[in-house]
Amino acid sequence: MERRKDKLKQKIIMLRNTAVEPLSEADIVGATLEFANGAMLDLRDLVAVFDYDSEVVLDPCTGDEAIEKAEALFAAEMMESPRSVEQLRREARTFTRDRLHEIVNRPMVAEDLDGITDQDLFPYINPRPYLRKVPSGITLAFYYSFVSDLSLVRLGEILFEDTERPFHKKLCQCQLPSCGIFFFEVKPSTGRPQRRYCSEKHMLEAHDNNAAKRMKKKRSAPVAKPK
Repeated sequence: MERRKDKLKQKIIMLRNTAVEPLSEADIVGATLEFANGAMLDLRDLVAVFDYDSEVVLDPCTGDEAIEKAEALFAAEMMESPRSVEQLRREARTFTRDRLHEIVNRPMVAEDLDGITDQDLFPYINPRPYLRKVPSGITLAFYYSFVSDLSLVRLGEILFEDTERPFHKKLCQCQLPSCGIFFFEVKPSTGRPQRRYCSEKHMLEAHDNNAAKRMKKKRSAPVAKPK
């Protein structure tokens, strides 16, 4: 996963996904976190098809075309005008931010579980089992294929929600009101992990703001009359 910024200073995450070098679950949740924080995902997903000679044929995924096609079908069913890809991404980003905020601040309850279990996620999330060569021999691996970046983000949300995986435990949100980005907890060489602020700079800024508020409150408090 490679990062760069365009001329407008928006972060772009470069993602390449193949059966030979598939994105790991850590890559997927990391990209989802970056998407929630405002980054664009430049996904190049190459779908692997194995023949009898174990050769791999790579075809590029459809990306925006897949999003437009799915939206056109949904809009026709609902008898509505289809939304643009840009609008769908904005709505997806808002949904992802809200979902990650809930994961950080509110543990799941039974009512939440009833609403999301037993969902059929195919074809939006399409895992492909295959045998991969490793130094010790072979291993059974799963290659996730995505029709678009929004499908990848959906899987990332699910991985964050999965209580059997470690990602939700490490997810944090910066408590500085002017920031609010999501990040993974920072473990210093000594002491407790930093979970409240995304950087030391924001931690110091928050402390300064709180000190100023306390001083203002103290000055505005009525002066006690002498007895």
